Amino acid sequence: MKKILFIGIAVLILLLALAIWGYLFLFGTPKTSNDVFANLGFSVTTTPTTVTDTLNIATTTETTQVDTTGVALKQLTVRPIAGFTTYQQSGSTTVRYMERGTGYIFDIDLATGAETRVSNTTNNRIVFATFSTDGNYVAFQSENGYVRDTYIAHLEFNQGGDGLEVNSLPPQADNMAFVGTSTLFYTLTDQNTIGYLYDYTTNSQKEVFTVPFLSVRAEVVNGTYYISNRHAPELLGTIYETDGVNFTSLLPQTFGFEGGMTPYWLLYSNTNNNKYQSYAVLQSNKNTYTLAVPYIPSKCAVSRTTFYRMWCGAPISQISETYLKEWYQGTTRSQDGLWQVDISNESAGFLADPQSLVGRELDVTALQTNYTEDGLFFINKNDDTLWYYDLLAS
Repeated sequence: MKKILFIGIAVLILLLALAIWGYLFLFGTPKTSNDVFANLGFSVTTTPTTVTDTLNIATTTETTQVDTTGVALKQLTVRPIAGFTTYQQSGSTTVRYMERGTGYIFDIDLATGAETRVSNTTNNRIVFATFSTDGNYVAFQSENGYVRDTYIAHLEFNQGGDGLEVNSLPPQADNMAFVGTSTLFYTLTDQNTIGYLYDYTTNSQKEVFTVPFLSVRAEVVNGTYYISNRHAPELLGTIYETDGVNFTSLLPQTFGFEGGMTPYWLLYSNTNNNKYQSYAVLQSNKNTYTLAVPYIPSKCAVSRTTFYRMWCGAPISQISETYLKEWYQGTTRSQDGLWQVDISNESAGFLADPQSLVGRELDVTALQTNYTEDGLFFINKNDDTLWYYDLLAS
């Protein structure tokens, strides 16, 4: 009996050794500890690294046609997108976007309706992307278990389809936005929230501020850093200005605060007397104006040429004090119309009702204008598709 047991154990050990040899023969030995142990996402890495050949660029990989004529409100994509930008090319507007999931990058020429796929390598599980204003740089995130891996890439079309170098940024980067062309601003949160500026051309970064808050919205406007508390109806919040060392509160704390900065205005909303109210403070003289529509940063875009004008996606009916919390949590959808807001006159003109124009309810997010400010572009939060409203047709 003992002899049979011994032989059985020996056979099992031999089979296990053969299995390990077969795995190493096919896949090679692990290169890092992350290849052996699961990454549970509990640590924060702040050193940028370089990854090669993770994104390839080609100029003529695939071309289709998008209908950019007809009604003023147009759906530009049927595929969900992770992010987009607009830039001018040969006197017309081109929309560049990254597809959600695959990471393919497409261009749409609004003048001709030609849609060209300009990336030809799949980047798995892409969920977010932000582009530089000229469209030549993109920062994007992919889901990897418990964390979001973060990357930044330069779209070098003169490479002729060769591998494009992609730099890896720390996972879980937040508040990502380009400052200039090749410099990216982002924040990381551990025990504090730390702001960084990353320079793609040198693959280096510097710390620009640290704040003792864990849930903040951060942005850079004209070289100044602004930090505001994220919306919470039951908590007090405000917006701060910092030079990296000193912090100055720009408003009294209020419940349900939601704020954002522009070159001319401090825009914010709060909850008061069971109502969601929005305001604008002109930075030159500190005069305060009541906004005619609810202000939510991702649903509004401020004009670069007419300082008192902005456009917003907002419901036609009055919203409740819990609307924004529920919208962020994804438990409610917003049936938005498009509005043109005159801040100084405390008025708003109604531009479009998507339900009437296209027979669909649209939940506007990531709203922005093009360089010539004759169009509004946004993502429909309901299905992550890209939409365009022609302001000249209104």
